[in-house]
Amino acid sequence: MGFILKLYHWLGCFCHAWHYIFLPIAGPLGTTIAVVVGALIMTVIGANYSYLMVAHPGIGGVYAYTKSEFGRGHAFLSAWFLCLS
Repeated sequence: MGFILKLYHWLGCFCHAWHYIFLPIAGPLGTTIAVVVGALIMTVIGANYSYLMVAHPGIGGVYAYTKSEFGRGHAFLSAWFLCLS
């Protein structure tokens, strides 16, 4: 791998760095652990959305939930970072 490509992987998205640098040397056990940790994180995010849907019926989405709780500024940032991810 060339220097520029390595630099891109380290400075780019953590997911790319994780996939191209760490998972090939992790082996089956490390990969399984990474998938389980990712699933646990997604479960927490899903539980948060479930709570917000019950607490704010009739509206939805990251922007609407954040705006109702924290205001427009935080809502803009959360929606923008969701788009970037």
